[in-house]
Amino acid sequence: MPAYSTDRRGALKILGAIGATCAHPFAGDELFGQTVPPSPHEHGVAEISLTFLRGADFSTMARVTDLIIPRTATPGAIDAGVPAYVDRIVGGNGNHQELVAEGLRFLAAQAQVSAQKTFVELTETQQLTILEPLCEAWDNHAGAQAELPRSVQFFGLMKSLTADGYYTSRPGLMEELQYRGNHALSAFPGCHEH
Repeated sequence: MPAYSTDRRGALKILGAIGATCAHPFAGDELFGQTVPPSPHEHGVAEISLTFLRGADFSTMARVTDLIIPRTATPGAIDAGVPAYVDRIVGGNGNHQELVAEGLRFLAAQAQVSAQKTFVELTETQQLTILEPLCEAWDNHAGAQAELPRSVQFFGLMKSLTADGYYTSRPGLMEELQYRGNHALSAFPGCHEH
């Protein structure tokens, strides 16, 4: 019988994938969840200090993070304060700022074309209709990311930053991944060959 449960293996697989896709390097003692408290308000708009995005742009970005990691039986991106994290990281990087501004304009234009509404006013199905092709193109890209359309690069950045912020937050680590920190073991189970 394996020493680790399938849940534990799944958590390790997720951590490995995130480590390979982190958009912003951070030190172990600077985990997002230790520095920015999650906002209890929808879209994380109230009671946070914004660095780069404001108003409708912040709400749109927050909605994108919510669609990437929605609330299920465990907290989602909004619950973990991910929009504040994304704003902080984008606010400190000129290249990210340009890409995010272009991406938000793209989402606004697509929402206008499809329903004459803002992105956040669209139904979830309409929002996903816009985002799913971007996600598919990002996930299936082969070769240089710079060759992808800017809208796809924008989504890739949002996906990476959302994962970075979520899985370094207290809800992402403790509730989603069930990480319990350093605990002394009475015995080390080791790895067993089958």
